[in-house]
Amino acid sequence: MRGWRGWGVTVTPIDEQPWGRFTMLSDPDGNGWVVATLTDPAELGAKA
Repeated sequence: MRGWRGWGVTVTPIDEQPWGRFTMLSDPDGNGWVVATLTDPAELGAKA
């Protein structure tokens, strides 16, 4: 992610939650994204 900052992309710290992890990105044009990875329900002991 360090290389993205050189292109003017802002990256937030990775936020860990019980349901998964995510980070947010935004570029100089004002576009924004949320990048997430979800926890497998089996890892939480939930029934699918």
